Amino acid sequence: MNLRNRKGDEFRLKIIGYQFPDILDKYWDSNWLNVQMSGNNAVGSWSVEDSCLLTFEVESLASWLVKIPSDKILKFHINFTEPSPQFRLIQHKSGNRLLRVDLGYIFRKKLSNLFGERKTVHWYFPLNEIDLPRQAHLLREQLKNYPQRVFR
Repeated sequence: MNLRNRKGDEFRLKIIGYQFPDILDKYWDSNWLNVQMSGNNAVGSWSVEDSCLLTFEVESLASWLVKIPSDKILKFHINFTEPSPQFRLIQHKSGNRLLRVDLGYIFRKKLSNLFGERKTVHWYFPLNEIDLPRQAHLLREQLKNYPQRVFR
C-alpha cells in the first residue's frame, strides 16, 4: 500500500512476514504479521516495523478500501486488534472526502522525532488523489505470500 497526496506526504505499508512463522496451529499467533510502515511528511522520512496487524485484518482493510468509492461502507473507520494504525474516512467541511491514517501511542517511542508532544500523528489523503481499489489490490497481492493460516 502506498498513499501519497499532492503536498508530498506519503504513507506506505508493507508486510514483512509472519511474527511467528513456526506457529501453525494457534488462531492469534499463527496470523500475526510483521509490517513496515514508512513515509515522508513535513518532519522528514521515517520508518518503523511492528507486529500490529493480523492476516484477516489486512484483508478487512482491503475490503473496506474497495467499498469507499462506491459509498458502500457501513463504518467510517476500521478498527484492528492493536489500536494503531487506524484508518478513517473524513468528510471535510469543504465537501472533500479524505482518508486519514493515524499512528498512535504504540509508535511514540519508536518515532519520537515524528510525534514530539503529540499523542497521535495524522496523514490526510484526498480521495480524488488516491486510487483506493489499486491500494486494496496491492494489499491483497502482499497477502498472497502470507495467507490466514488458522480459522475460527
